[in-house]
Amino acid sequence: MLILLTPGYFNGIKYLRDVCTMKIQSINYYQQSIYTNKGCKKRPLTNCSAINTNYQILGCNTKTNDSFKSNNINFRGEPWVLSPGNYGIPEEGSITASQGIKLYDKLKCGNYLDIGNDRDDFRNCNKIRERNLTFLDRITDTKEKEKFIDYYKELTGFPNLKKVSENIKDTFKSAVKSGERAIEGNNYHVCISGYDGICSVGRNKALPGSDLDKAYVILDGKSYLYSDEEIVDKFKEKLWFDTDQRILSYNHDEAAFPQVYTKRQIEALTDAIEKKDIEQRSNFLWFEFKSPASERQLEILSQGIYMEDYIKANPYFIEYCRKFPKRGNDRLDITYPSRENIKNVGFVIETLREGESLYGYERPNLDGMTYQAANLSQLAALKKRGDRKPKRLERESLERNFPKWDIDKQFRFIQTMIKSACANNRVFTHEFANYFSKPGQDLFAPLIYALMR
Repeated sequence: MLILLTPGYFNGIKYLRDVCTMKIQSINYYQQSIYTNKGCKKRPLTNCSAINTNYQILGCNTKTNDSFKSNNINFRGEPWVLSPGNYGIPEEGSITASQGIKLYDKLKCGNYLDIGNDRDDFRNCNKIRERNLTFLDRITDTKEKEKFIDYYKELTGFPNLKKVSENIKDTFKSAVKSGERAIEGNNYHVCISGYDGICSVGRNKALPGSDLDKAYVILDGKSYLYSDEEIVDKFKEKLWFDTDQRILSYNHDEAAFPQVYTKRQIEALTDAIEKKDIEQRSNFLWFEFKSPASERQLEILSQGIYMEDYIKANPYFIEYCRKFPKRGNDRLDITYPSRENIKNVGFVIETLREGESLYGYERPNLDGMTYQAANLSQLAALKKRGDRKPKRLERESLERNFPKWDIDKQFRFIQTMIKSACANNRVFTHEFANYFSKPGQDLFAPLIYALMR
């Protein structure tokens, strides 16, 4: 059968895209119209549950206090306010376990503990998060605490840390599959996804609400209606809303949310580094040989020695990252990559090579020096080195001792774990601080400075 693609066919595709664009512009205009005048602080819509993929506002009620700040792409921002009264629960006084569970279930959505707007208004965001967690202090009866503990253990697998770690990985895989279903209609799919494989989850010592270090997702496909960037944004939004963040939290820090690229984007960025490498060698008639920086990098990797100085562990990537211009933001441009783009993709390609895959096994075509030599996190050396953190021993004792604690102590510890799933937690000065990672010197800070200066 012969199919003729007439001009009308392509005009039809253009019409569909124009309609989608008009919907996006319309929703953005509507959101802007309810803000205060220019120069005043924005006041977002209240009690909006989500904006769906058809760009329709769902469940808005401006008379309540549950706040929502989102649009079709930027789905994070100021934390939503968790108001017990909206769910038939008293605003003050003691509550039952069932009432506490009803509020705790809302934390499945990460927006109630969102850190997305912290750079602009940390003090206010911090207050909202703290207020959202006060319901835990209102479960005061011992029997009610025990009921809440039983629910928490059933949900998370705690105190069996292996079950907790498997639950975190399963939660991530489930959310990735959900995101894949959202983009399948646009002829895209998930090539591969994973994480570094050596964090507390990889060691089977994770607590509920941990994150997956260096998590990434690579997509592939081709759409006539949407660009790679639009598909990535759509996938990210679905990933955010379909992850149970009581199990796997993206609110520990800015790096906790997975890096998402398409196959074309990853390959274009690595090709850009390879091109700089070839240009450098050709200037010195070194076409037949690897550059000194890459030779040193491969030597470091082959030895598998962990270096406390991350700068010395990364001569190759630092040299070639500096050959790209700084832009001052992370906006991705594969045609004219920025230094920020190169720095970010460096962590992903190393994790692709050394980390653990969780869903999808179709790797991008990355065989060049960039793929072989990426060492920003020193994953190869850390895998060989093994887990030497004191935290591991503490958590092994936690598994044994938690069941022996009285109900009040068990409940206090669960409160601490729930609060530790967001950036403003204060667990490091808590009675259980030894079970959590303590903030110390950021080993990556000097490396990031060296890459970006």
